[in-house]
Amino acid sequence: MKSHIQKLIFRDCIKATTIQSIYNLLVSQAQVQKHFSDLNNQPSHWMNFQNGYFDVMEWKMCKESDYAIHMAMLALKQLYSDNFFTESDHSKECIVNLYRSADSVKAFTDNMLCHKSNDRNDKNDKI
Repeated sequence: MKSHIQKLIFRDCIKATTIQSIYNLLVSQAQVQKHFSDLNNQPSHWMNFQNGYFDVMEWKMCKESDYAIHMAMLALKQLYSDNFFTESDHSKECIVNLYRSADSVKAFTDNMLCHKSNDRNDKNDKI
């Protein structure tokens, strides 16, 4: 980290005491501190390259934007599991209507299948 600090400051300021002071300042600030898992939390089957990530399971390159989308989805899932999102009354009504429609389709399908099997049984009885 100190080598990075040295690269970023003016040549006139490159002194061991200045670099150490900047380092101590950064280390003492909690908002600057990050865990390794916070920085590198892509899936374990992704390999990091300069131009993106290589997914060894699907055998393809993923762009940095794909990784950003992946991280956003993980964050949203975490927020959802932590109950930061709640369903609106409208979305609950939509789900009820969806199940009601699915039940109607299922009933229609069952009814049609029963009619067809009864027609076959009637034909077999006549033979």
